[in-house]
Amino acid sequence: MYWKIHATGREVEYAEKEKNVGEGDGYSAEIYEQRFYKKWIYTGLAYTMIFIDPHVDGIKYFAIFDNALKCS
Repeated sequence: MYWKIHATGREVEYAEKEKNVGEGDGYSAEIYEQRFYKKWIYTGLAYTMIFIDPHVDGIKYFAIFDNALKCS
């Protein structure tokens, strides 16, 4: 999915089409700041992993995003 970190730095937005990212037609999740880790966003060469809390059923997990699909 296409994705970007919201301007506040506290939320990630993602969608199947680039034009929908940040337009309310995609998905968003709060960046989950787990106190046992020093950081919550891990950026590699090809992928970025982010701890997220989508506020669904108490689930918190690592989301994996393709860096080639990152929106500006």
